[in-house]
Amino acid sequence: MVTPVPLIHSKPTFGYCFDVAGQRIAYLTDTKGLPPATEEFLCASGVDLLIVDCSYPPGTTQAGHNNLDDVLSLLQRVQPRSLVLTHIGHAMDQWLLKHADSLPAQVQIGRDGAVVFEHE
Repeated sequence: MVTPVPLIHSKPTFGYCFDVAGQRIAYLTDTKGLPPATEEFLCASGVDLLIVDCSYPPGTTQAGHNNLDDVLSLLQRVQPRSLVLTHIGHAMDQWLLKHADSLPAQVQIGRDGAVVFEHE
């Protein structure tokens, strides 16, 4: 089952929740935070894997896309089992080269060719 969920961005965007093999995967990109109803839905239904926009390093303010502070706050509130950073901008990539080991254990960096979920 696929459930679209509204996101906050400069224009209307949606993320998607995929229910596969008893797990929920939430794909949320092109967003700067979540509308309250979307966050409530994710918290109430539980998320196993959260793939989320993280375009900017911590302390950077930019409309339309999350920075790492936004994502870590979302991690605390939604509490997925694992989280993958995607939509990484150049400045965030540079920050990660120096600080990747400072991310929480359940946070991964999305990379080309990475497998984050397998279903038989």
